[in-house]
Amino acid sequence: ERPLKKNEDFQRFVGRKAKIKLKEPRDGQNVFIGTLEQITGEQVTLLVDGKPVTILFEEIARARLVL
Repeated sequence: ERPLKKNEDFQRFVGRKAKIKLKEPRDGQNVFIGTLEQITGEQVTLLVDGKPVTILFEEIARARLVL
């Protein structure tokens, strides 16, 4: 499981599966696992169960690629 820290790390692995843990829960959920779909400026779009989830970089506590 490779850590994702910088914007460039996320960009390089678009299309790969990732696990993102948030600093604060959103809708009762603290961990999101899905495919990195798009990285723009300050946010990551993760495709979770076919639905896009947008997460701001400042909300991320930890992010890793899932092998």
